[in-house]
Amino acid sequence: MNGNGQREAGLAEFVERALTEVCFGGEEEYPLEPTVARYFHPGYRQRVDGEVLGYDEFVAHLRLVRARVAPGSRIEVHEALRDGARIADRHTVHVVKPDGGRIETDVYLFGEFADDQRLLRVDEVSRMVSGGAEDADLGSAR
Repeated sequence: MNGNGQREAGLAEFVERALTEVCFGGEEEYPLEPTVARYFHPGYRQRVDGEVLGYDEFVAHLRLVRARVAPGSRIEVHEALRDGARIADRHTVHVVKPDGGRIETDVYLFGEFADDQRLLRVDEVSRMVSGGAEDADLGSAR
């Protein structure tokens, strides 16, 4: 999106790619730490449903997420907008668990890019659409 608040071509695809690679990427093709560093600034801070994570805690969170998901998991971005350094999106996380179970979570994201175009800050609110009670913390598990 340009400075006038219009949708930027490719923003939804960027968000899908970045989140899919860091959350669900296999270690061989998308090694966790370099993949996170590609998309997230070292000063990154994330707040998900009230839980605050710094960069290192975020990497640890992603390591746990990757251990709890199976191939076929994906991110589906429904809307994405950018205004200057600010970003907003609405996406659904579709998780396939190693036991074959499924989780679906709607996410509302507001964030900010650093000058180098990596994500600097994200505030998210999520709502689990389907899955068990044991899956409710996947978005903020550490």
